[in-house]
Amino acid sequence: MASAKFELIAAAACSPLSSSAARLLILMASRYLNARLGYAYPSLERLSHDIGKHPSSVRRMIHELEAAGWVVVERTRGGKGQTNRIALVVEKGRETLPKPRRV
Repeated sequence: MASAKFELIAAAACSPLSSSAARLLILMASRYLNARLGYAYPSLERLSHDIGKHPSSVRRMIHELEAAGWVVVERTRGGKGQTNRIALVVEKGRETLPKPRRV
């Protein structure tokens, strides 16, 4: 799964996503992705703090990532210990990576 993290990070860096959404995707892939399960569990407040954006901005970024097919969000009712579960779509990263060129 470590290679999947690197694929997602590389794909996000060259994706047509807004720069803020791409940064959020890279952060989730590199810091919060549970390699065994394929999910990330960071709270909205944690992501907001980590990238220095207001929680409503982070919420919009997550919606952008979801609409573009980069993440699937399993929403919970919220509360302490009840954060949304965010699955990063590894296949989307593989599709988006530029194909290697032969030299």
